[in-house]
Amino acid sequence: STVLRHKPIELIEEELDDLHARLGGRIGSLMIHDDITFHPQRVAEWCEVILRKHGPIPLWMQVRSDWVVSCYQKHRDLWALICRAGLTWASVGYESGSQRMLDYLNKKTTVMENIEAGRILDEAGVNSFGNFLWGLPTETNAEMDETVNLVAQIRPGYLSGSIYCNFPGTD
Repeated sequence: STVLRHKPIELIEEELDDLHARLGGRIGSLMIHDDITFHPQRVAEWCEVILRKHGPIPLWMQVRSDWVVSCYQKHRDLWALICRAGLTWASVGYESGSQRMLDYLNKKTTVMENIEAGRILDEAGVNSFGNFLWGLPTETNAEMDETVNLVAQIRPGYLSGSIYCNFPGTD
């Protein structure tokens, strides 16, 4: 297994204080990368420090749709804390409206979770930066249309569409 080291929350707090002082009392935004979402307690610690020290700060999180759904359904207090701390944008790799393509990509999520994550973000007033992918090997025109339909259902605040490009060594 991979060993992952976290910076102590006290050092993160010091960095936030330093940024706050150097930027004249205003931190424009913070980004929380998806690797920290594997440790919900760390996310909670970040949010608690933000709220205790500086009030809400616009947050941009990279998240998976299944994480949004799970957090909302099973850890509602954490979800509320993240929103109070300033969650403004969520960058979500929805990728496809085709379950076959999601399975092909090994996303470990479902089309229904994608739809539910979009609904949850919309309900919370969080802009969705939706990442979608077209042109996967063996993808049919009908499956591409399913992705277009998913985009229309989710209505992300920003659409990031990509065309698949195979690199040597890609599964």
